[in-house]
Amino acid sequence: MAAKSQTEVKSYEDHILLEGPGKRGMLFLLVALLISAPILASEARAAEKAQSIHIMMGPMGGTLYPVGALMAEILAKNFENLRSSVSPGGSITNITACNENKAQMGHTTSEMLLAAWEGKEPFNKEHKKVRGMFKIMEMAVQFVIADDSPVKSFAEIRDKNYPLKLATNPKGNVAELMAREILGQYGITHEKIKEWGGRVSFASHADMGFLYRDRHIEAMVLYTSLPAPVFVESDLVRPLRLMPMDDSLLGFLKKSYGLEKQVVAKGVYKGMKGDTSLVTGGILILCNSDLREDLVYRMMKVFFEPANLNRITGMNAQIKECLTSANKAAQGIPIPYDPGVERFFKEIGALK
Repeated sequence: MAAKSQTEVKSYEDHILLEGPGKRGMLFLLVALLISAPILASEARAAEKAQSIHIMMGPMGGTLYPVGALMAEILAKNFENLRSSVSPGGSITNITACNENKAQMGHTTSEMLLAAWEGKEPFNKEHKKVRGMFKIMEMAVQFVIADDSPVKSFAEIRDKNYPLKLATNPKGNVAELMAREILGQYGITHEKIKEWGGRVSFASHADMGFLYRDRHIEAMVLYTSLPAPVFVESDLVRPLRLMPMDDSLLGFLKKSYGLEKQVVAKGVYKGMKGDTSLVTGGILILCNSDLREDLVYRMMKVFFEPANLNRITGMNAQIKECLTSANKAAQGIPIPYDPGVERFFKEIGALK
């Protein structure tokens, strides 16, 4: 009887272990988790697949568009479930696109990013849905003109009512804004140029070069690397020179946009017979503030991974000078960093 009693107790204990109310609940929970795990994983994969990064960079034919294309390629190769793409834009329009989440990344200039954050011209409201990532290079505002042009200064264009044939980037680009601002300091408007028999065209870097070499225009304005690839190419066919910026103009651009004076040595372009002053500013990469912190952090690690960084810096000497130093890349951001960016730069010692 004792043995039978022990067996009955054992059976009862087995019953409790397998079918008791507490264990039964755990069993049901285990089964539910086993069933739901693939569904949750599928949903997680779907959510990650739904994440896309659209990058807006400079115009086609410019310095920055190929950089954006390479960044999109790097992201596509390193994030299995991330879709990346690139399209041409401008330093002003890119900020608005990122602020409205129509783009998730883009390039701009330090002065335009600060103006957007504070809601100052050319922006009509504060842009608070953008965050800083890193500085990629320094660029120069370059107003070039054919060496065989009869005018040597902006004042001369005004005084002679000269029919200037000018091209710059489409509206929404800093180059177009700079062209208006520079000429405006001498009382020259697009309307006056047209009244004098000249014209103002809006084009990409590449199309601008074609217009210049075919003599449809004689002057170009870009905010780009120095020397600018399109200017170098055009200079081989039709020598050009930088229009000099006097102290008054340099002071205005410094006060209004924070642009710094730089003296360019003669010979950078064939038509330059002497040193010429112009202004420079920082080119930055920004992002939309809704991107996940962990994603931005991983993106930064991927971009600054040596093999990828070598590809990016190999595209331009100024980019190489800036990005090979993490300290330089982390400086000059006039608005808050994205938390993922800040985490990365602090981790590598570029920020305290």
